[in-house]
Amino acid sequence: MRGDVSLPAFSVGGVLTVPEGHALGPVQAAEVRREPVEPLTPCACDAASQVDVSGLIARHVLDNDNAAIGLAATALEDIEGERALELPCGRFHLTRITGTGHATISIRARTALFVEDMVDLGDGLTVEVQAPGELDLFLGGSVAVAGPLRLGSTAAPSRVRVYVAGTNVLALSAGSTLAGNLYAPRAALSLSGGAEVFGSVFVRHVEASGPLRLHYDADIRDAGAECTDG
Repeated sequence: MRGDVSLPAFSVGGVLTVPEGHALGPVQAAEVRREPVEPLTPCACDAASQVDVSGLIARHVLDNDNAAIGLAATALEDIEGERALELPCGRFHLTRITGTGHATISIRARTALFVEDMVDLGDGLTVEVQAPGELDLFLGGSVAVAGPLRLGSTAAPSRVRVYVAGTNVLALSAGSTLAGNLYAPRAALSLSGGAEVFGSVFVRHVEASGPLRLHYDADIRDAGAECTDG
């Protein structure tokens, strides 16, 4: 790391390298080295190279498979209590996911879901993805989930890809588990308590008031190498 480390708790399974002169808070690591860290560009991060998430959502507001399954775009608005939605193979559009209750989205095939506006739920959100299912989830607005967010399968995080438009804040509560790959290069990830991530996170800024555990899944590097109907 080339900067300060000032988290309430930070655990590294291997070697943590931090240059001299930078702050190092409470850290658990197999080894800590104080030496220069060469700059590394992990990906094409400039604006021209970023995925046009807003453009993709706008396109699929009109071009989608909702009619084929009789899905109303407002199916997950104003949720009270429990509400469930199972999606087959295809591309589907929702206006937003809102309410005081809990929503469960089940994926069993190769599915893309485009949410035009915000996700704002009181009791939590569960997104179940079971093999051979895969999910590409595109979010156009802010995300605020007061209850736990449980996304994907910890056994196969590469089956879930989440793309977030703009500079929206992703506010998640304590106990959330993200098993997928989050792409939100201009957004902030705010965790009100401890959370666990299986996969990868590409965000502008991370805030966590409790422990954050990140388990990188190397399988994402091969995701999309083959395209088959599931």
